[in-house]
This record gives sequence, structure tokens and C-alpha cells, in this order.
Amino acid sequence: MSGSQPDAGLVLLTPSVAKLRGLHPPIEVEVTIAKSREVVRRMEAHDCDAGFISAPPAQSQLIFERVAEDELLLAVPAGHPFVQRRFIRFSELSGQPLILREEGSDTLSSIESLLGQAEMAVLRASAILTLASPHALLQAVKAGLGSGFLSSFHLSPAPEGIRAVRIESYALTRGLYLVYERDRPQPQPLQAFLSFVQPEPG
Repeated sequence: MSGSQPDAGLVLLTPSVAKLRGLHPPIEVEVTIAKSREVVRRMEAHDCDAGFISAPPAQSQLIFERVAEDELLLAVPAGHPFVQRRFIRFSELSGQPLILREEGSDTLSSIESLLGQAEMAVLRASAILTLASPHALLQAVKAGLGSGFLSSFHLSPAPEGIRAVRIESYALTRGLYLVYERDRPQPQPLQAFLSFVQPEPG
């Protein structure tokens, strides 16, 4: 039925599917977790009914409706000196062991769009590890290997052994978007599903 990138799926998809199943117990829901560009590709190919992403493309005939906000936070090990502070200066990341998400991931793409080239050069120079999932990054941070940026939905509350801090003077926020087709007929279960995640008017 739907496709979702991991961070959007965490906050939007699971509770919406639960509500849908409560109203329509016989319905079968199939969920695919993928990067934003793959969700868009599947939607454009009519392979799923709705999607959730954090990085809308510049050109598409699909509808992208902003339905939630997300913030990217720096996850640090519980024993790190940063844990005593709510904010750190970006310059303090220089020389810190950092863990990055893989190229093409929604998290890394968001960080690249929210920071400048000079800031990204600092992050890449300090990177000691690249990981392909937010859960792997959480485990690496918990093990004390380094720090890394994650969606606030993975850090609210922060898992045991991890703390979240913000970067002073940088607004690392992004939207989470519901994706659907403009003119595709919507059966009643799909209409109900979309209503669960669309914001109230006004």
C-alpha cells in the first residue's frame, strides 16, 4: 500500500496504519521502507498508493503535502563532554570522531542541504565511519565510537547511553511529506488513511 523513508515512517506511518486497521480490520497493508527517491519512483510507477518522504524532488507530477516537522540532532555517547550542554558551536566538531550516514541517504542529503560546503568539508574530514541505517548509527554512538546526526524521532527520548545536542546558530529542521497522486481514484480505506496524517485545516 505505501512506501516510506525510515524517519517519516517512524512518526507517521505506524500510528496511521494502526488506526486504519482499527477501522478496516480485514484490510491488508503492505509497507516498504526505502529512500525518498525510491519512494517517489514507486509512486510515479503506480506501485503504491501513498508515500512518506523528507526530500521532495524538484520536478514531479505527484502531490507533496508537508504534514510534520523534523529536526536533525547530534547524537553523542552518554560519557561525552557535550552531554552537559544543550548547544555546541559547530567549530567544536572539528577533530571529533564523527559517524555519517551513507551517500544518498535522506539524513545525509538533508544535512548537506542545511549546511554549507565548508561545514560539510569539516564533517567529512572528521568522519571515521559510514553506516547505512539510523539504527546502526545509534548502536555505534552508544558503543562510544563517535557522534552522528539523526532525526529527532530517533532521539525523543534518546535511547539509554545516548544524549542529543543541538548545533548553535544552525536550524537543522526539515519537513516530512505525504506523497500521493493528484488524479488517482482513492478507495475509502485510502481516503481514511490519508486523513489520519493530513494536518487539520486552519
